[in-house]
Amino acid sequence: MVSRTAGPCLWDPGGTAKTSFWPSAQPCSTAGVPAEALSIAIVETRWGETHAVLLLASDRGEFVLDSLSPWVSRWDRVDYRWRERQARGGAFDWVNVAL
Repeated sequence: MVSRTAGPCLWDPGGTAKTSFWPSAQPCSTAGVPAEALSIAIVETRWGETHAVLLLASDRGEFVLDSLSPWVSRWDRVDYRWRERQARGGAFDWVNVAL
C-alpha cells in the first residue's frame, strides 16, 4: 500500500462516487496516466453496502483508489467482494467479476 499523497494522482477519500471519480481522473490524466488505465468497479463492502471504486491499471498490476480509504492498494489486497467492472476499452461495457 502507498499513501494517496505519495504521487500526483490524488482523489478525495471523503467524497461520494460522483465527487470522487472524475475529479480524481483529471489529476491522474494530468500526471500522464492514460484514460485507458482508469476504470470503475462495483464492489460489496464487508458491511454489505454496494460501493464503487476507481481502478488504475499499471505495469505492476491494478490498484484501487477508494473514497473509503486513504491508501492505494492492489485490487486483490482489499477487503471487498468484487461484483462487476468496466470492460477494458469500453466506458459503457461492463463485465461480471467471478472470483
